[in-house]
Amino acid sequence: MIDARDIPGIVGATLSGPIGGIIVGFLAGIPSKFPIVDIPSFVLAYFLVGILAQVLTRWRWLSALGALTGYLAAAFIVWQLGLMPTLWGALVSVAPRAIVIVPVQLSILLAIFRRWPNILETIRM
Repeated sequence: MIDARDIPGIVGATLSGPIGGIIVGFLAGIPSKFPIVDIPSFVLAYFLVGILAQVLTRWRWLSALGALTGYLAAAFIVWQLGLMPTLWGALVSVAPRAIVIVPVQLSILLAIFRRWPNILETIRM
C-alpha cells in the first residue's frame, strides 16, 4: 500500500530543512492508524532528510534515502511495543513499502532539482 503522506512529506522536508522536517514529520504522523509508531518514525526520517538536503549540495535528491531511517525506526518501535514478535519480522513487514516508495521519492526529488536546481536558495531568500 502506498501512503500519500510520503510524497509531500519528503518534498517538504527537503525544501524546508531539518526543522521543517520535524514539523512535516509530526503532521504526517498524526492521522495514522498507529500515531505512536508513525509520529516518531516520520519525525526522525524527515529530520534526517532535511539535514541531508542541506549537506548534499550537489546531490540533494539523494536526501530521500534518509527516509529509510523512518522504516527502521518504525520496525523497531513495532517490535518494542510487542506488535511483532521479532525485530526481523518487523523489518520484513516494512520492507515492501520502503522498496516501493523510496525510489518514487528519489525520482520526484531528482525531477524537482533537475527542473529547479537552485530552488532551495530561491526559497530561503
